[in-house]
Amino acid sequence: MVSGKTTFPTTEVGIPLGRDKNTGVEVFSPIENSNGIISPPGGGKTALMCGMILDAHGPVLDASSKLDLYERTAHLRAEAGRVLVFNPQGLGGDVPSTLAWDPVIGCRDPEVALRRTRFLLWGSPATKGLKEDDFWQSASCKVLKSFLWAADMEGLSLLDVAAWSKMPTKSPATRTS
Repeated sequence: MVSGKTTFPTTEVGIPLGRDKNTGVEVFSPIENSNGIISPPGGGKTALMCGMILDAHGPVLDASSKLDLYERTAHLRAEAGRVLVFNPQGLGGDVPSTLAWDPVIGCRDPEVALRRTRFLLWGSPATKGLKEDDFWQSASCKVLKSFLWAADMEGLSLLDVAAWSKMPTKSPATRTS
């Protein structure tokens, strides 16, 4: 129960998708679902998404490599609250990141450290094509997981993890006492 309410209007918990052709009943997608639109260029995707973003009753995650949705909706969304941008590669232009993510935070939980390690190493060319690459991938995973765990336990950052990767003996994860 949120704010004492037990029921909500459908438009607050769902995204309208259109009407059923046979019944005329409006069809909604639950807000916790991810939605995608496939359409040719000029098919109206941007206009549809702008409407969805502006109609949203809560946070919106727009994962795009273009700025069009941001440029058309950010100023209006900002009237209702903060608009955060995660654009570490500077895609699409000069919109700087206003949000940062630290992959170290939360790694004191070994399961979180393992998941983050796998994501960080996934797709890395570092061990591909090497003889016994399974061994090297497993070893890389063990070391990085330990470094992420140690950094979180010590209140340190990913910069420290990077430094330890160059000099592992400096890492708290490799200390024996």
